[in-house]
Amino acid sequence: RNSSRHDVNLSSVIKKRRDDEKGIYAILTSISTLGAAFIVRGEIGELLDFNEYSQNNKRIVIEVYASPEQKIIFEGEMIRKTSKDKGIEYGVHIVDMDVESEKILNDFINQLIIKSKEYYNKQS
Repeated sequence: RNSSRHDVNLSSVIKKRRDDEKGIYAILTSISTLGAAFIVRGEIGELLDFNEYSQNNKRIVIEVYASPEQKIIFEGEMIRKTSKDKGIEYGVHIVDMDVESEKILNDFINQLIIKSKEYYNKQS
């Protein structure tokens, strides 16, 4: 693993393209500077109506609500799919992100690191 992964529980919207008006609801379960994982209730290919959908090499757009005021938007390539109790978990590798989203993501991850250190310091 090339970057640290952080467990989260964030509301997200998955789309085929950035300019799509509609998407499907997902819960982001982990995030790093290189990728993310999210759970959806159903098959992405069916929900987004991909023709000849295949899990590998399929790009999607993910909008992550880091807070009510801040949204991280990135394009990801699906690299993993696993059945879970609450739905299907997909892993994505981030392939494209604008500068503003990258700044929000880095700030968000830094806050997670600070909170994690504070928690572990209280435990010891």
